[in-house]
Amino acid sequence: MPSNAAMSVSPVMRIAAFGKPWKRQLVLTAQDQGDAIIGNINEPSIMGEIISASFDTVRSRRSGAALIVKLYGGALQSVSLDALLAGANTAAVRATNGIWEIIQFQTAEEVSLQTWRLTGLLRGQRGTQDAMRAGIAVGAPFVVLDASITEFVVDHSFSGGSQLRIGPANKIVTDLSWQTIHTGPLTRSATTLAPEHLRVTPTATSAVFKWMRCGRIKADDWDLTEIPLGEENEAYTVTILNAGGIPVRSTVVTTPEYHYLTTQKTADLGAATAGYLVKVQQNGSYAGLSLEAQIQIV
Repeated sequence: MPSNAAMSVSPVMRIAAFGKPWKRQLVLTAQDQGDAIIGNINEPSIMGEIISASFDTVRSRRSGAALIVKLYGGALQSVSLDALLAGANTAAVRATNGIWEIIQFQTAEEVSLQTWRLTGLLRGQRGTQDAMRAGIAVGAPFVVLDASITEFVVDHSFSGGSQLRIGPANKIVTDLSWQTIHTGPLTRSATTLAPEHLRVTPTATSAVFKWMRCGRIKADDWDLTEIPLGEENEAYTVTILNAGGIPVRSTVVTTPEYHYLTTQKTADLGAATAGYLVKVQQNGSYAGLSLEAQIQIV
């Protein structure tokens, strides 16, 4: 298959659970004809909550700050830099905007009972730069993303959200140990990732913006000259916002490049041509516009 062929991405729901003592958990979804079994959670996840988040304003993907987390159970461990870059020690932390930021940590030090200091952080992983920008507050949930996470591929009719029931497989659903959870929309896993490496080059007649397309399908395959498109057509929406944050121009281009002409800039911004913001999003065939890349022109 050509690398630019469209390939569909189905929504995915991932569930983590913890209990002490642990019992295998059953997952049901409420349907018109009654609850239906969609799967099991066979082992507990390592999870806890953030008790120190001093880096919530950091914008760098490689952070020198520390993250302090109190675990409900389990343990963490340090890894080598090679292992980190290969994907080890990946965790999810819920940001203040409700989105889960995916982070990685190289060093884990237990500073007191079940309390761990994490350093050597990689932030905004797997396309969660928007959550990174929002920041993390004390009390935010923390979940290690390992083999204990149960993954369910759902059809598009389920992607708008649903009501789940989760509880011990050896208890009836009316038992107090069962919980009801409303998932909300499940479009995030199928939303196109934000373009990367957005940069600008000034010319005599325009500002030329270029970027790289990101994808969820075979994006780590180094044998490909170009990753699969993942959409029916390649298109991007470019939005110009003035210094006050008001959109003044929006256009669609079909290649990862946009020429913002000087005449257009003057018409949009007048004499105040500095301090404007450019946002770029890939047009998605399923979940609409992708997450956004942005660059501030000062």
